[in-house]
Amino acid sequence: MHAEGIESVSRNYQMVWNAYHRLKLNFWDVGGQKSLRSYWRNYFESTDGLIWVVDSADRRRLADCKEELQRLLVQEVRIRDLIGNS
Repeated sequence: MHAEGIESVSRNYQMVWNAYHRLKLNFWDVGGQKSLRSYWRNYFESTDGLIWVVDSADRRRLADCKEELQRLLVQEVRIRDLIGNS
């Protein structure tokens, strides 16, 4: 994909768009610190995809990352079920 426009709003956010394909991608680097994790779901609203990046050199954190991703996905399914059933 040839990006026609790249806009960096902050060091943690970048938007890429392509007018020809009418495609817009928003990239967020929300960090993995435990103190920030409660805010993650704020970034998932109207999200069609998720790229989960893990530092595989830090083997001690791999299990923690796996558990956190599973927790987020289960929580998202529960929220969608509640919204869909109301």
